[in-house]
Amino acid sequence: MTTIILKGWRYGVFIGTVVGAIGLTMYPIFVHPLLHIDDYKKHQAYTREGVNQEAIQPGGNVATESCFIMYHE
Repeated sequence: MTTIILKGWRYGVFIGTVVGAIGLTMYPIFVHPLLHIDDYKKHQAYTREGVNQEAIQPGGNVATESCFIMYHE
């Protein structure tokens, strides 16, 4: 079995394909939400209707507050 060595334009096409695939993967995750903030805020408000956030995640938890206090002193 021979080893394929990418040189010249084939190396460029390979790198371009990898970068393009990463870009296509990241677009719906990072770029689209940043460009359409209002749509996501409306959807979040709709899904949180009738949810009492204090009952799900109550404030005043000493264990989590102590982590943040030590960085603000």
